[in-house]
Amino acid sequence: MNAPRAVATSLTASIALLCATLLSPTADHAALGAQGAPLLTLADTALFPEGISRDAARARWLVSSVRNRTVVAVADDGTITPFARGLPADVGAILGIRVDSARGVLWATSAGLPPMAGYQPRDTARAMVLRLALADGRLLQRIDLPGADTARTPGDVVVARDGTAYVSDATAKRIYVIASDGRVVRTITSPWFHSVQGLVLVPDGASLIAADYRHGLVRVPLAAGDTATRIMTPEGQRAQGIDGLALHRGALIATHNGSSPGRVLRITLSEDGRTIAGLEVLERLDGTGEPTLGEVHGDAFIYIPNSPWPAFDAAGNRRPDVPLWRPEIRRLPLPR
Repeated sequence: MNAPRAVATSLTASIALLCATLLSPTADHAALGAQGAPLLTLADTALFPEGISRDAARARWLVSSVRNRTVVAVADDGTITPFARGLPADVGAILGIRVDSARGVLWATSAGLPPMAGYQPRDTARAMVLRLALADGRLLQRIDLPGADTARTPGDVVVARDGTAYVSDATAKRIYVIASDGRVVRTITSPWFHSVQGLVLVPDGASLIAADYRHGLVRVPLAAGDTATRIMTPEGQRAQGIDGLALHRGALIATHNGSSPGRVLRITLSEDGRTIAGLEVLERLDGTGEPTLGEVHGDAFIYIPNSPWPAFDAAGNRRPDVPLWRPEIRRLPLPR
């Protein structure tokens, strides 16, 4: 899911060429590395998936639904069953989700967006984070976010080892810090937040890396008072148009839907983590839908490659000329 788009593109074999092409909407280079393949193709064309997270203890994937405003469980054979139960009556589209297996909890973000079923313009005021029991999907806690007089779109969520959750908000231009008990303990803002999307935690836990759709990658120190900084190439170019982020062997794995077709990128950083040292396209998709969010499992990236955002207009109405397609869970092997 993204807010108004900035344009970014792809590949280069050298930093100089990278800088020349990263912001070009027309650059179209051959993808590098192993191509992915469908792990599961789902039968429910109305699912409208956005986020995915693995519940390893129960050998299933949990998938959020924008259209149906819920979370479903997907078995390894592709069988879909209901998961979330007891959701608030005013719950909006479910976007980012993340399993916290240590505490038996699924975190989920929810916002009032036009493609969700039953949308009304007043629903833009809906903005909440939910905690659901992994064992049975029951609602444990509803967390209403601050700023009820401000439009908000909580999107991605990541969870630290201590159970603290970090939630991006593309519309309100902030990151919420939520304690494991559901208290919103801090709100992080920055001039570099225009449409903040995917998040990853740096392994030492001292900072986040956020993907801002306009400004590119932003390093966000978690110590109060420290200043967020952009992560750019040495020549001053930025990686725009990134939606989801994951981390694999020190490199960032990014779903990029800021140009068509969507793609998956691998972005390596300098030793100090302050600049982009390299960027390659791992997979270029076929243009059906948009790649959204995913997770790294072992040496593979598991993600949603074809969420049907292009099948709905800005008011949430189905576009008659764009058919719905079967949603996919895709597996992309990653370089070791």
